[in-house]
Amino acid sequence: MCTMGKFRLSLLIGLGLLLGCGVSETTTTNYNVKGTVNLDGAPLPKGRIILEGFDKEKGEALGSAMEVKEGAYSGKAPAGDFKARVVSIVTEKDPMGKDAEVEKPLKSGISVSIKAGENTIPPIDVTSDGK
Repeated sequence: MCTMGKFRLSLLIGLGLLLGCGVSETTTTNYNVKGTVNLDGAPLPKGRIILEGFDKEKGEALGSAMEVKEGAYSGKAPAGDFKARVVSIVTEKDPMGKDAEVEKPLKSGISVSIKAGENTIPPIDVTSDGK
């Protein structure tokens, strides 16, 4: 085989490998989720709810985080059983005297199940002392 023929063959093999062996992406379907969080009996002014889980079949970690504003949150999450953490976000002075947003853990280990379709999570009630 001449040099030009070897080059063309190498080019075709390389192109075939490039086109046929791309990175495969796993796609997870996410569903609408909404709910409320109360702190000491009043809507949590600002915070975050973090859902953490694991898909044993796929061997993948699952999760989602949603901002809480005036006690309400909404977003998307995959179907499954999760443990939720709730944090408040407060503004405090940093060591330089500037305002900085700080996450304060409130409660963790809250069981949450997300199903296919629309999901409204029952109200989550937390207290300043983490109970």
